Amino acid sequence: MHPQLAQRVIDTRVILRDGYRAPLSGRGGPSGYGQWCLPSGKPDTGEVLGADAARKLLKETGVTVCSP
Repeated sequence: MHPQLAQRVIDTRVILRDGYRAPLSGRGGPSGYGQWCLPSGKPDTGEVLGADAARKLLKETGVTVCSP
């Protein structure tokens, strides 16, 4: 058996605070089902990280990010 090299994975985490409040999303997958976590996930191929973070935040919490 040959050892496998670790694969690099990019995972986006979103931290958005409003005072002492922060949006959380419920986990639905097999890992941590039913627990609460920061909005997160892997970006789509070729997606810019900022766009990925905004998409995750909207999808998982309903919060929209606006550009200044």
